Amino acid sequence: MMSRLTPVICVTLCLLSTNAVAQNMASNETSVPGGVLMLASYIGFFALLLGYLAILSRRQSAIEDDLETLQKRLDSIAGVEE
Repeated sequence: MMSRLTPVICVTLCLLSTNAVAQNMASNETSVPGGVLMLASYIGFFALLLGYLAILSRRQSAIEDDLETLQKRLDSIAGVEE
């Protein structure tokens, strides 16, 4: 039973100590104004969102082209004239 708890206890102690070290380091350093961080995070978020939407748009266009090609093939196989 003790051998199973040992890794859990070690990880917990490591995580708790890093929080305390990070807090001490943050209090000693100069801080960045919150407005600048918020603006940077919004710009990053919208850049990622627009990039994702661009990728989805390209994929949708490719799928529509594939569907059109398949429809033309089916029509030619079935002998349907436009």
